[in-house]
Amino acid sequence: MAQRKSGKIGKPEAPKGFNPDDYTSATLLREEVIEIKAAFDLFDHDGSGSIDPLELKEAFHAMGFTGSNKFVYLIIAEL
Repeated sequence: MAQRKSGKIGKPEAPKGFNPDDYTSATLLREEVIEIKAAFDLFDHDGSGSIDPLELKEAFHAMGFTGSNKFVYLIIAEL
């Protein structure tokens, strides 16, 4: 199986088993969907396809937000 090389110049590649065309629209281009999925995968450490509360808290911290576990669970409850 070929591996994706880091630092590759050109169009971003879609992760295996993921079809970005399922998520494109008139306002969201295929390349943007692929970039969003790549950012999502940075925080989906276990590769489950979802972000658990700990992974969500790490994502918030990476974006500069600080909050307690209660804050994270309140966000999840809102969704």
